[in-house]
Amino acid sequence: GRTSARFHAPVALGLRGLANSPAGAPHGGAEVVNLLVKDAAAGKALAAAAVKTIDLNERQACDVFCLVNGAFSPLTGFMDEAAYNSVVKDMRVSADGALFGLPVTLDLQCVKDLKQGDKILLRWEGQDVAVLEASSIWKPNKVLEAREVYGTAELEHPTVHSLIAEQGQFYVGGKLHGLASPKFKYIVQTPSEVRA
Repeated sequence: GRTSARFHAPVALGLRGLANSPAGAPHGGAEVVNLLVKDAAAGKALAAAAVKTIDLNERQACDVFCLVNGAFSPLTGFMDEAAYNSVVKDMRVSADGALFGLPVTLDLQCVKDLKQGDKILLRWEGQDVAVLEASSIWKPNKVLEAREVYGTAELEHPTVHSLIAEQGQFYVGGKLHGLASPKFKYIVQTPSEVRA
């Protein structure tokens, strides 16, 4: 079955003692995905090409942390509409069939003036952390998502309430280019740090 609460990976990754256990192959492949841009000039060029800047909330910043550091391997960005639909329906990422229990999406309240192909600068606490290349912009059926993913659409369920009543009504998916790993006020570890 599915979990009843969204996995808060940055906190869970570093605090479960996993570094003391032998590490198997990363989920979705032999290598942990690392989306951090290595060349500073390339990162600046990506940021300069952005048509919009989004200030992330903590949940979104946690997702960016997990994506750019490989905690959501084999994902290379926020799920596009096809991958999202596949995960909601079958718990599988459509591109390679990897098991994924929850959709990983960037929710926005307004997508006015955004179109496929646009680059969006993502900022957390004043720091530029990533650039998203929008390949898919859509309005999901959140009631269906709640029923399929959490087994209920009742607003008494705290995660369903957040999904339907608090999160943005549109999703934007696409490739993510990490400019910096988001920093938090609590201890976090990347998958590479946990596996070391």
